[in-house]
Amino acid sequence: MTEPDALFIKGNIWSSEYAFFKEDIELAFVTRKFWNIPDVYKAAIQDDEDQHLILALIVVLDLIKDDRRRKKS
Repeated sequence: MTEPDALFIKGNIWSSEYAFFKEDIELAFVTRKFWNIPDVYKAAIQDDEDQHLILALIVVLDLIKDDRRRKKS
């Protein structure tokens, strides 16, 4: 059983196209434009959701991906 406020991610984190869900309700959709310097993300977040939390999660996921890319090199 999950907590009622638990967030889930559906989509492909590694290709930077995913969405955050609470239960079956989409809270935010994230996409990244590739080949831009600096990186450009687009995040559409529901107004009544914790926007700071979702933005922080996006940053953390990006840092994890960058760390994995560096380790592969």
